Parts: sequence; C-alpha cells; structure tokens
Amino acid sequence: MKCAVYARISTGFDSQKTSIPTQIKLFDNFMKEIGWELYKVYTDVKSGSKSGRTGIQDLIQDAKDKKYDIVLAKELSRISRNGEFSYEFKNVLFKNQIELIALDGAINTFENNSMNLGLFAYLSETEAAYTSRRVKASYEVRAKAGRFDEAPYEYTLNDGKLFVSTNGTAEIVQRIFESTHEAIIGRFRVSSANTVT
Repeated sequence: MKCAVYARISTGFDSQKTSIPTQIKLFDNFMKEIGWELYKVYTDVKSGSKSGRTGIQDLIQDAKDKKYDIVLAKELSRISRNGEFSYEFKNVLFKNQIELIALDGAINTFENNSMNLGLFAYLSETEAAYTSRRVKASYEVRAKAGRFDEAPYEYTLNDGKLFVSTNGTAEIVQRIFESTHEAIIGRFRVSSANTVT
C-alpha cells in the first residue's frame, strides 16, 4: 500500500515547530509496523478551518490522480476543522477508492468505521470556533493590559511589553505616515476647492 501522510499545525509559533516532525515520526513507525510504503508527506501551517491550504489541495489532486492508496492523519481535525470540507474530502477519497486512517482510532475505512465522520467533523468545527473566540478574547484582554505576544513593525517586545524600536524602523513608519497624511490632505484640499461655488 502506498501511503499519503498529512500533517498540519495551525501556526508557525515556536511552541508548535516540533509538531509536524513528531507527527511524521508517528506515521513512519505505523507504516513500518504494517509494511506499507510512503508515497509522499503533505504538510500545512494553517488553520484547519480553511480549505485553501496548499498541502491539502495537493493531497486532493493526487487522490484524483490515484497516486496513492491510503491517507494517514494523526486525527481528523488535522485534515479539517470544517464539517462541509470534511465530507468533500471523504467523498474524493471514496470516489477514488482511497482509504483513510486517523491514528487516534476515530476513523479507519479499512475497518468500515467512517460512519462517525460527521460527528467528529462537527466536534472539530465546534472546537475550532470555540478556540478562536477564546484566543481572540485572550488577545483583547492582554492588549488592554498592555501585554503583547508579537511586536508590530517598528516595535520590539520585552517581557510582553512593547517598546519603540531603535533599529530605524520607527523613522520609516513615521515617513510613511507623514507622506500618506500629506497626500490625503492634498486630495481633500483639491476636492474641496473643486466643490466650492
């Protein structure tokens, strides 16, 4: 059996950087135990609620081209956190006689247990929406308290606090602001002069 391996993380944060290699190692061990061969590893660093991910789209195209026999994913939520897209993905695999195994045991089409796909897709989508709301609320609370996780352009971050950068970027931003401001004021003056009767 030729296996397509799909691994995904949501962000490029340092805390997640080891996750994709860890997922791939899990698949390597699984394939060696069974005696299957790796066709290709597909990866994405993007939210699972988005279907326009390069890795997942390549995986789908290769499924349509029948380049592999089975898809391995750590769990269904790695493939998608969008119920509609989960069904579309499953239908592409089914139409091309490709199996799907989630290593968490939730889905294994070899064992005919894909009937819970809808339930797992719903749970993944609900969890993604809840996580998104929770993260946004956390960012808002931190920002109101003057605490940040990432520094915007022209600032540096030190112990969660923002400081104006000393590397010259502040001056660049100031020049951009001033030139944009002058252009807007200039347009406003021209527009006002043209409308005066």
